[in-house]
Amino acid sequence: MADAIDPDHEIRSEKITLRLSPTNKARVVEYATNQGLGVASCLVMLLVKVGALPASCIRKVKRAPVKLYVELHSLLGELNKIGGNCKQLGATYPDLHEINHIYDHIALACFVITEKLQGQPVPEGVNLYALQKRLVTEGRIFNQIVKSVNCGKPCLVGLEACLNALCLEADRITAAMTGQPYENNPLLAEVDQMERAMAEMRKNLIRPDK
Repeated sequence: MADAIDPDHEIRSEKITLRLSPTNKARVVEYATNQGLGVASCLVMLLVKVGALPASCIRKVKRAPVKLYVELHSLLGELNKIGGNCKQLGATYPDLHEINHIYDHIALACFVITEKLQGQPVPEGVNLYALQKRLVTEGRIFNQIVKSVNCGKPCLVGLEACLNALCLEADRITAAMTGQPYENNPLLAEVDQMERAMAEMRKNLIRPDK
């Protein structure tokens, strides 16, 4: 007796054609893209969800990375790269307290991005491309400074301005990810307080010669 055919492993030889208006087609394509799926795979997922197809059909669905998550991963990667450079430069110049300070800001930004990658919703209107573009620009400058140190020919010109810019970008990212303005962001309050204390301390230590 021949083995019974497993319906879940049948050859997909049948085709269903669906006609839509251009507007509705655009809606379907946009929805599928946001789910990281092709249109056919998205329809399969929806049919499985309503019980019209068995769950085993999901095995054949090919899911592409959701664009938002790809951009979040990229942004997190840039921050981690800068954080690594901070640690490296801090080990070479332990008296550069600003390095530890900026690392706190970067770690906070990494934390809130990681939350989003774990499924927490990203606030509406967040422009990840703009956030990353500014961060990459300042990160490249910082990388050149770190490279000069590694090559034995340290050039720290512009380091303070670069660190301030990186600190600001990290704060913008944190504020954007939490959906709150920088000045009202409770996550940044502690870091802000530390920054003001350090600024006051530097002001008292560095006084013009009489």
